[in-house]
Amino acid sequence: MRRVPRIFAAKILLALVLPSVTGCMSFQYPHYAVSMENIESLQSLNQSLLNKSKLGVGDFSSYKPGKNSESCRAAQITTPDGGPFEIYIKNALIEELGMAGIYSEESGLRISGRLDKIESSSFGSGWFLIKMSFVIAAGNDPLAIESIQTFSASWEAPKACRRMEEAFVLSVQDLLGKLFIHPEFRKALRAAK
Repeated sequence: MRRVPRIFAAKILLALVLPSVTGCMSFQYPHYAVSMENIESLQSLNQSLLNKSKLGVGDFSSYKPGKNSESCRAAQITTPDGGPFEIYIKNALIEELGMAGIYSEESGLRISGRLDKIESSSFGSGWFLIKMSFVIAAGNDPLAIESIQTFSASWEAPKACRRMEEAFVLSVQDLLGKLFIHPEFRKALRAAK
């Protein structure tokens, strides 16, 4: 039986292992894209509860202030502008409210938030989890909302990280969508009018 030269065996091993690590590749979450489903939900809310009133957005904080990236294999995926996750989500909320025509910086009826947890995995069945507490109008109890998006992680690291980037935006959209349709959100708006 003929022996395989070591250099040849090493090349084969590299060819098999290299696609599963990212090394020095860098990744970035996409800029937020509003959800048309969320916009429609907000517009119906405007007609039924707000009577053309506007909503403002207050302070957003985090359990890990300044955190702006998640690990993906041997790389990090960072927010587009390097800002923290809680500000990304705050800006996403402002975009959603603005697109629905119900945002006003001067409004006294404000939504504040606290990022309670953000985690992800790009191995096996990939997932992205966001937990937030929102306060609608000062003095109300926090409303806990959670979103988890799953995705098929690839054995190829770059592909898995791209899927994780997409899952993050979908998770933010889902998080805000759950907030907008939550009965306690609507109850707080009704009580604050």
